[in-house]
Amino acid sequence: MYTLNNLRKKLVTQKITEEEYELLKDFNEDFQKYANIYDCCFNVMKSLEELNTFNEGAKYDDKITLNILYAEYKYLIYKYILFTRQLVDNMKSFGAQIKNENIETIIKEYEKKDESQFLKVLRDFGQHFSLPITNFSKEIDIVSGEITCELIIKKNHLEKNKGKNYKNDKYISSVELEEINVLNYLPEWEKNILDLFSIVTKEFCLSIDKNTTKILREYFQPYKDGDYFFSPDSISLGEDVGGSFYSKETFYFDENAMLIMVSIINTIDNQ
Repeated sequence: MYTLNNLRKKLVTQKITEEEYELLKDFNEDFQKYANIYDCCFNVMKSLEELNTFNEGAKYDDKITLNILYAEYKYLIYKYILFTRQLVDNMKSFGAQIKNENIETIIKEYEKKDESQFLKVLRDFGQHFSLPITNFSKEIDIVSGEITCELIIKKNHLEKNKGKNYKNDKYISSVELEEINVLNYLPEWEKNILDLFSIVTKEFCLSIDKNTTKILREYFQPYKDGDYFFSPDSISLGEDVGGSFYSKETFYFDENAMLIMVSIINTIDNQ
């Protein structure tokens, strides 16, 4: 007996054929590699959410001193930088592991972007020194009441890490500004990394064989139960004994990662 299950809801959602089970079993190895980069993307989005929440709230709190505001910004931004660059490195590894040259090429193009190079420079710098913020300011517009913060990095401070990485040295020497406000980079960092993750996911979906894609499209569509969406999160080989299902082997599919994949497969099917 071969089944699709949702372990979170402790139920069998669908009986499948042996052929479908074997296809999904074979696909599971590459899916687990994709689930890893999904986890990395989740970390990026969680750290960005924390940063944005702090940015929109704490800077308006008069009880928070400039020193604390500065320290929190520095911590949250570097955490976001670390997770973002970790995602890039893991997507690069993912492309190599599944032998997808398109993914490797796409990431190389991403890494050529100015914003991407600057992010990598800051990640690498922070591994040897503290993030080189040389000036922090908080200004209030007396008309609108809007508060603007700036976290300034000076180019000559980045040069302290000279000699550690040739590509970083080359990028820093090409920077024309002597002072850079790191907060100005956040919108482009967010857009670029989400676009990259979406493109890599699509390339992965396009590489899946047609029979497996058909199964994913047919059986893994989300369904709503109350306020939440669900989809199968595992496949099992087992037997029905007295009305109870006993599993002999089970392979897991991260539900959230699968929902992202299926949503992309749906757009491919509709093109």
